[in-house]
Order: sequence, then structure tokens, then C-alpha cells
Amino acid sequence: MTNIIKSQNRQLLRDKFTIMTLLVGMIAHIFFMTLNHSGISEMKGGMFTASIFGYIINILMIIILLIGGRAAGWDFSDKTINYEIMSGHSRKEIFAARTFIAMFWCILIYMVLVILPAGIFTIIKGWGVYVSISEVLLRFAISIFPVIRLVCFVVFLTFVMADGFKAMLVGYALLMFGSIGLSIIEELADIHLKYGFATSNAASVLDMSNYVYKMVDNEEQMVLNSTLSAEVMIKTIVISLVVSVVYLLLGYMSFKKKDL
Repeated sequence: MTNIIKSQNRQLLRDKFTIMTLLVGMIAHIFFMTLNHSGISEMKGGMFTASIFGYIINILMIIILLIGGRAAGWDFSDKTINYEIMSGHSRKEIFAARTFIAMFWCILIYMVLVILPAGIFTIIKGWGVYVSISEVLLRFAISIFPVIRLVCFVVFLTFVMADGFKAMLVGYALLMFGSIGLSIIEELADIHLKYGFATSNAASVLDMSNYVYKMVDNEEQMVLNSTLSAEVMIKTIVISLVVSVVYLLLGYMSFKKKDL
């Protein structure tokens, strides 16, 4: 299993598609940061980080679909998996190794996209009073669980379809149309189904747009007016882990029965 992980990791580091995905993702990230921060000169690190949380999941969704699908099954077409099986690796090892490498890279990219710009901005401008560091760290930690769920969704599609590129396209279509359908249901039924998709769950956890004006150091300043409740944290963790396990079990069962 370790050899498969090392091999997949080397392939990803040399892969032009992966490099281009990361570059485009970073450019999109910088573009949205610039677009959303017209008053950036007056911002502190806390408010800047909260604004990143407001849109990061949309960028991350695309990156996870591309990198996750690539890591889990980019080489289905050239029969690399057949060679791994003939080399004595079990299907369980192959599935676990590819899931691990997809999970590792997607979570690492998420951390870099948030921590790097937020850290640099905070060093330069300070943190401010908009939100506490502990609240940001808590929301970031809990949001990793929907990210895990999203990666498992991509892994599931990749092994079921035995094609990383098809998994990317189908995954994007399902998430887009599913989100639209979810929004319509919420509007018609007047309910909020934030746990329906990993993306909507992560967005609700990261939402720090509810603020009030308070007097701080004799100045009126914006301060976050909500904290992440225990109910949201528990439901996010439990639902994400349960759905992730289901995705992985279904993906492995399909891979186990598949004639390669």
C-alpha cells in the first residue's frame, strides 16, 4: 500500500493537469479576494479570513473534483491498476491508497488556500475585533468534515465509473443541479436543508456574515454576532462521517466486483 501511495504522489507532483488545476485555482482565489475586498485597506485579519470563508467552498469544490478524481483514478485508462493487482496488491490496498492520496492532497490544498493568505494578511495588518481566533479555528476544523465527505463522493464516482474524468464531469453536474434543486425545495417548503450536500454544509459552517456594530475602544466596529452551535457541530461531524463511510463502501464494492 505504501508503494502505491508513493507512486501516486510522484505522479501527481509531475502531472501537468494537477499543476494547472492548482495554478488556476490560486488565480481564481486571488481574483475573488480582490473582488470581495474593495475596502481592504481598512480590514484586519479576522474580517479578511471571514470573507475568505464566504466563497472558498465554491473554489474548493472545483479543485476537489479535479484533484480528487485525478488522484483516485487518472490511470484507469492505461491499465495501471491491472499492473498493481498483478504485482500482488489487493484491491483493498489499491482502493485505500488512492483514497488516502486524494484525501491528503485535497485537505492540504484547502488548508493552504485559507491559512496562507489569512496568515500573511494578519501578520501585516493584525487580527482585529471582528471575530475571535478560536471561533475561526473551530469553524475551520469542523468544515474539514464536509470536505472529507466531498472527497469521498468523488472517490466513489471515480471507482464506480472507472474513469477519473467522467467522475469529474458527473460530479460537477450532480453538485450543480443538486444545489439548484435543494434551493428550490428550500424556497417552496420554507426550510433550510444545509446538511443536504457537503458544499451547503461547509458553507453554513463557514458563514460569518452575521455581524453587529459595537463600541470597541471608543470606536464603532463590526463584530460577529453568532457562534457555531454544538448542534451544528455534532450534526456536521456525524452526517459527514456516516455519508463518507457509505460512499467508500459503495465505491469499494463496485471496484471489488469490477472486471478490469
